[in-house]
Amino acid sequence: MLAARGSRTIVLTTHFLDEAEFLADHMVIMSKGSLKAEGSVSQLKTKLGDGYRFHFVRSRTTYSELPNVEELFLGAHKETMLDQTVYTVKDSRLSMNIIKELEARHITDYQVTGPTIEEVFMKLAEDPEEFTTTKEAKSLLEREESPAPSHGQEKLAKVTAKEEKDDVLMTGTAVGFLQQSFIFFKKRLTVLKRNYLPYTFAFLIPIIATALISILLKNKRYQGCSPAQQVDSADLETLSTKADYKPLLVVGPASALASVNLTKFQSSLPRQFGAASRSTDALQEYIAVVNTYDEYQAYIRANYSKVTPGGFFLGDEPVFSFYSNLGFDGLYFSIFIQNAVDVLLTNTTISTTFR
Repeated sequence: MLAARGSRTIVLTTHFLDEAEFLADHMVIMSKGSLKAEGSVSQLKTKLGDGYRFHFVRSRTTYSELPNVEELFLGAHKETMLDQTVYTVKDSRLSMNIIKELEARHITDYQVTGPTIEEVFMKLAEDPEEFTTTKEAKSLLEREESPAPSHGQEKLAKVTAKEEKDDVLMTGTAVGFLQQSFIFFKKRLTVLKRNYLPYTFAFLIPIIATALISILLKNKRYQGCSPAQQVDSADLETLSTKADYKPLLVVGPASALASVNLTKFQSSLPRQFGAASRSTDALQEYIAVVNTYDEYQAYIRANYSKVTPGGFFLGDEPVFSFYSNLGFDGLYFSIFIQNAVDVLLTNTTISTTFR
């Protein structure tokens, strides 16, 4: 608004008096549906405000006497309180002369507060009989005040509502729904011409989002209503299906492998082991044989990223290992290795699937 005030006329209605005082060049005050006063902010504060207040504060520790300034405030309203004395001066020019005189006397322990728009509004709103019409308020603004009027003189100078009738307000004409809608449309069109970017983004973003969602759901298969259509069966878990993947089992000792039947073990191998499920010679390509438990541990430490799905050592106390840090693959590896050990030790075919 501050940037546009130099090139546009802006009519602002507000209940925030601080905002009105900061933004307005010309202010109109209304109370109970009637115009009470209008003019510039400085005019309203000077003519209708309570004047400038000079606060002389006593020290809270020593309760020292106030400076002798009575002669500067002759005719001004005086209010004496426990910790301070307040003089109210109506005239701004007289207030400036008093401030200069106080500075000349090197008196600094005082405060000056000026009139505010809030005081003006409260005066007009609380005393509607004295400020009823715009003409009355204008006449009050144009009337010259003495530098230090008394309270009685100020009352006599005010114009009461009994002396002049209220201005007759126009009743206006009722606006129909269609006409009102057309007016709102014209207003929105005017705003759109001046600031079109937010409306452009608000129009384009849903369209772009809908297009992106359609692309993301392009190959999505929608569920049906029957129970069979609402059940999504997962594929069986197995070893990696990548072309460059080759499983590797570390096994031992060689003496234990020679005494067990490998046929049932080979029949349980998944397709990633290739011909190893049918040929013992082909199985040698997918296993690393160690003879001691220390060699078994050392081989896994040195080749832990290659040993998948794992290995086993069939000593006095059988031990098996599996690569676990692979999500669902790790869970499948553990089931596969344990089944392999059970098949070799029991010579019993065990088939396990995992989804």
